[in-house]
Amino acid sequence: MGKKGILFFGALLFFFIANVGALGLSPAGVDINFEPGYEQTIDYLVFGVGSRGVEAYVGGDLEQYATLSKTKLTQGDDRFSVTIKLPQEIGEPGRHIIYVGVKQLVDEELASTVGTSVAVNGAIFIHVPYPGRYLDIGILKSGDANVGEPILFSVSLINQGTENLVISPKINILDNFGADKNELDFTSREILSQEKLELKKTFDTAGYNPGTYKAIASVDYGIVAKDEISFRIGSLSVNILNYTNIFYIKKLQKFEIWVASGWNNNLDGVSAIVSIKNGSNEITSFETTSTILTPWEEKKIEGYFDGSLFKPGTYDAEIKVRYYGREQGETTTKEVKIEFIKPKSIILWLVIGGAGILIIIVLILIKVFKKNGYTRRKK
Repeated sequence: MGKKGILFFGALLFFFIANVGALGLSPAGVDINFEPGYEQTIDYLVFGVGSRGVEAYVGGDLEQYATLSKTKLTQGDDRFSVTIKLPQEIGEPGRHIIYVGVKQLVDEELASTVGTSVAVNGAIFIHVPYPGRYLDIGILKSGDANVGEPILFSVSLINQGTENLVISPKINILDNFGADKNELDFTSREILSQEKLELKKTFDTAGYNPGTYKAIASVDYGIVAKDEISFRIGSLSVNILNYTNIFYIKKLQKFEIWVASGWNNNLDGVSAIVSIKNGSNEITSFETTSTILTPWEEKKIEGYFDGSLFKPGTYDAEIKVRYYGREQGETTTKEVKIEFIKPKSIILWLVIGGAGILIIIVLILIKVFKKNGYTRRKK
């Protein structure tokens, strides 16, 4: 392909991508609560019709109840409508979907190169109620918090049954061990058939210990509907999760420390000072790299020291992690045991390697001799 051909193909590809990338449909989703004989016309706006135009279509398990005002749209014509005419009865309760979509019309002469049709879909959700009582419940949180900061819980309730309900929602707060720590009660209220409610309740974390908790939203309407979500209450703290505990007696040794933030904000200047002792006598001390921890993040920091100062054995080490949150500095200290061992000599590794090679050679020779002996007997 010549230079002009490459330029033409590139321009064509760019034009195609620019066209398909702009295709869109609004509204993306529509909810309809089923009523016998219900009718509604929904207007749609298409973005990026393009010079070749688009084709509109419907699909889904109730598509026979949807009628398009037009099936083809050309450039400058970006609107169409869908008329929904529901029957007197839909046998299966629950959510049904009618898909409404548009796809770009493709020049068939270009189809073998770049003319792939692109489509976008919207959805019309038809909610058919369940006979009798049926309530859906969900719970969301505004986020985690530090001790003393509020957390906003949102409880969504959808009455998907045919009966109206009188409900008294509540949220129970449980700690990490499952102990009930608090109950947040909502006002009793009526929720009509197919009605949706969004209720909010603020939880004050003052007086609670840092840790992971669970919020369980529930409604008892003869059947208990419930949903739960975990959340964390933080404090200005860093936990030492793990550390290197075995070192060789040789010059440069790396000491790795794995830390985790227990704070719901950024922590700055997170670093550690490590002191290694033999009894009360400090042999060496060093500082690790410094880092920033985002909320609840786990990360590794590391430092280096001279391992040739030590003899084989177990030593005491103090790990002191320093960090800053909201211009307030704190430290976490952990006393640990570490061990120093002699590195295996090169001669020992050569002996082990040579022995391994010798064993492999012997096994190969045995296999060859057995095979040759078997061949002679066969002859």
